[in-house]
Amino acid sequence: MAVSGGADSVALLCALRACGAAVVVAHVNHRLRGEESDGDETFVRELCAALGAECYVRSADVAALASGSNLESTARRVRYEFFAEVAHAIGAAWAATAHTADDQAETVLHRLIRGTGLQGLRGIAAERRAAEPTPPPPSLKGRGSKDNLTPNPLP
Repeated sequence: MAVSGGADSVALLCALRACGAAVVVAHVNHRLRGEESDGDETFVRELCAALGAECYVRSADVAALASGSNLESTARRVRYEFFAEVAHAIGAAWAATAHTADDQAETVLHRLIRGTGLQGLRGIAAERRAAEPTPPPPSLKGRGSKDNLTPNPLP
């Protein structure tokens, strides 16, 4: 399951663990907010340790990876590629993400303002199958990301 450190994903993680579900966590530190981003990563690692959940972390310099492209789209691509890699590595068919009603409304408004057809007039999909992970193009290998597909213990 994807955990950003925000209230929605933390609530879902805690609820799943309270139900006794075995959960593997994936967290991406986008390195966009300096110490705040690092603080989110530390919080997620510590929470996972306290809940007994395995935790995988990727740190990526999304601003460098975007280099002229849309920052939010690049961040989303980095997140979902990592979630697919983790799901594939552990043999999971899917990854859970948490979204609030505000996230849904924001997505619809953003698509509407950008200009969209009928297909775009929907919120965040309730379900999306994890794709096979694809290696980054040669131009992105080694640029701005620190990858490690072994669980990341606390430093």
